[in-house]
Amino acid sequence: MRSLSTTRLLAISSVLFLFGCATTISEEASEVQVHSQVSSIVNDCQKLGPVRVSASSSWSTDHAYRQAKADLRQAALDQYGADTVVIVNSDEEVGFFTGESHMNGIAYDCFK
Repeated sequence: MRSLSTTRLLAISSVLFLFGCATTISEEASEVQVHSQVSSIVNDCQKLGPVRVSASSSWSTDHAYRQAKADLRQAALDQYGADTVVIVNSDEEVGFFTGESHMNGIAYDCFK
């Protein structure tokens, strides 16, 4: 049978692990639409400008990709007040215990 302190330690470690995997994004940036390619969807939108971000993770390249995508939304909002961003390029680098993701996008104003 486990002691109470061992059970607490496992519970705290589990919570910290889950928070370490969470992708962070502001509420406003979560409303920025993301498209994976320039298409007719953005034909009537105002092109605002380029956006570039990088994210790394000690967990996985998948986590780094998700964080870079969230960061791209945040950057489009912060730099241009954009409501839409199109990913035009993404690169991933895999290390021994790390993953890194780089994204380039174009910010657009489609709904204002």
